[in-house]
Amino acid sequence: MKSVAILISTGASVVLGTVVAEAMRKIPALNIPIVGDVLTTFVGASVTGLVSISLIYYIEHSKNVKKIMDWLNQLKSSMDYKLENFKKINTDLLEYVATLEKIDFNHLSKQVEMTHEIALQLTAAHSDLEINRTLTDIVQKYNIHLSYDGTIDGLTDFMNDSTSTLQFKL
Repeated sequence: MKSVAILISTGASVVLGTVVAEAMRKIPALNIPIVGDVLTTFVGASVTGLVSISLIYYIEHSKNVKKIMDWLNQLKSSMDYKLENFKKINTDLLEYVATLEKIDFNHLSKQVEMTHEIALQLTAAHSDLEINRTLTDIVQKYNIHLSYDGTIDGLTDFMNDSTSTLQFKL
């Protein structure tokens, strides 16, 4: 915000210097050849420089301007909120892409195919006995490591043991 104020003050200084130079050219006493043009140009440039330096110094060192700038910098436009939101989305996407880069898609494809096949087999089973046989076949076919001995009694003992942890390993 301060940069905008400095830019505007510099532009105003140039305009003021030009106006002073043009006003001096209209003074009849300064219509002296060579000296009149040099003098009016010098005065116009001097006014531009002095006003510009004075305004920039005031903007940089004034406590009142600092208070105004601090207040203006606190205000956020809707674009600032959108920019922050897009930065957050960008960060999240970069993290997600980094996670996706670590996935072996050939292995994932095989696992998805295997899961689909298992789901079809379980859907086709209509009774508890068929589901039990299907699950037993799946465990044997895919060499699934069970945390218990594979029997109903073994599962019951495993579930009653508070220190046991259930893990599925392919």
